[in-house]
Amino acid sequence: MEFMDFYHVNDRRTHRRFAVVLPARLYHPDGRFSLCWTADLSLAGTAIQLTSASADPISAFGCDETGKITVVRAEFPGSIARLVFKDSNETHAVIKHALRSLNDRQLIRPLPVRRAHRLSTRNVTVTRTDGSHLACDILDMSPEGMLLASRIRPALGERVSLEKLAGVVVRHLEHGFAIRLQQPAPANNVVRFPANYGRVALARSPSVNDIA
Repeated sequence: MEFMDFYHVNDRRTHRRFAVVLPARLYHPDGRFSLCWTADLSLAGTAIQLTSASADPISAFGCDETGKITVVRAEFPGSIARLVFKDSNETHAVIKHALRSLNDRQLIRPLPVRRAHRLSTRNVTVTRTDGSHLACDILDMSPEGMLLASRIRPALGERVSLEKLAGVVVRHLEHGFAIRLQQPAPANNVVRFPANYGRVALARSPSVNDIA
């Protein structure tokens, strides 16, 4: 088993994710907590299966394996929600210990790592559902989706388009938003962006023994 966890820490999805089903708790700012089940776990966050349709603010996540972990962002695209943990050495150490323990008991399964080549460019126009336009910069793009810098963030679930590409808003960022393309972008549409925008190739991931 390998952990893809030491690069591009600003993009949570580059962390290796592991499928695991565990009972867990969601802590809310008003002192309440609610119950949920995990769907996957990584150094950066977790996907959870909600036991109700409520999307109340979440301040922390907890389960028997990890204890209580601070949550800095929660996304509710559907019945499966994704939580982003506070990025700290302490958080990483706790989750690494939990993953090793779960792996020893054969309770986790590595999920595929997204390896699509990612590029960025500037000055594109996004068309919204109401016909209005947003001037954006593409911060990051793969055939499956892209991150866009913009002062305005369309609502989650809103359908948008960039010329012939159509997508759905799936995530809000501090200075923009992310969309998932309804159909993968043709390869020639992606690779025509200037080569100097490409990210540096990722190094081979350490094994579980390397991070112990």
